[in-house]
Amino acid sequence: VRDVDRPAVSGRVEEVLAAAAMAGICVISFGNVVVRYATNASFAATEEISIFLLVFMTMIGASLAFTRGGHIRITAIVDRLPRTARISVMMLTHALTLIMFALVAWYGAKLTLDEWEFGETSPALGYPSWIYTVWLPLISMAIIARVIGRARRDCRAHKEDSMLTEPATGDDVL
Repeated sequence: VRDVDRPAVSGRVEEVLAAAAMAGICVISFGNVVVRYATNASFAATEEISIFLLVFMTMIGASLAFTRGGHIRITAIVDRLPRTARISVMMLTHALTLIMFALVAWYGAKLTLDEWEFGETSPALGYPSWIYTVWLPLISMAIIARVIGRARRDCRAHKEDSMLTEPATGDDVL
């Protein structure tokens, strides 16, 4: 990995949180299966907690993917564009991603506040619903920070590449 591609903050936090969420899902689901086969009854709360952990893990995974530049891209057309157009499309993609997660953070915060104000509770455990939804705006803000970091690293990488790249000779052109 080139120095220009290293994030300022490592993705280790996301790795640990995602692993903890996955372990939680496994333990809860396994425990529920064992209890169901042993007693012919199941824990009502396992689905509620498992769904929360799955959404949490998905959002954390998205943050980690932005850190590593690991999101799926379909670049068949973009790769054929001139260098400046490729960079522009890449920055447009980052900008649209920022807008989307800003909207998720905004509406997630509004939902969390509404649940807190109205005292909504979860169906199975009766916990305040906001303890599940508060993570949506928080992780969205973390994703926004990761996207900004990715955009900055991509800009630096393209600036370095332009300084190192020789003019095209014809051998490397489609």
